Amino acid sequence: MVKLASIDLGSNSTRLLIAEVDDQGFNVLIRKHVVTKMSENIEQTGVISTEAFKRVNSTLRDFKKLLIANDVDDVFVIGTAALRDAKNSDEIIEN
Repeated sequence: MVKLASIDLGSNSTRLLIAEVDDQGFNVLIRKHVVTKMSENIEQTGVISTEAFKRVNSTLRDFKKLLIANDVDDVFVIGTAALRDAKNSDEIIEN
């Protein structure tokens, strides 16, 4: 049995799903949803704010602890258009 996780970096929230997967299907072990407001003020500035970055980064650190504690084999990360289109997206992704 393999353990997989997905992280969705959305405009308003960051989500985590951890599941066990085998030939018969999957069993969800953990589902987390944290409001991080990544796109807050992005329409005016074109960048992800320092405050939003801190919220997302803190959430991802918490998620990392869960990934390690649950011996997750693979993680898939998806970013919303707000992340992809922000002028500082490279900086955010690197961190």
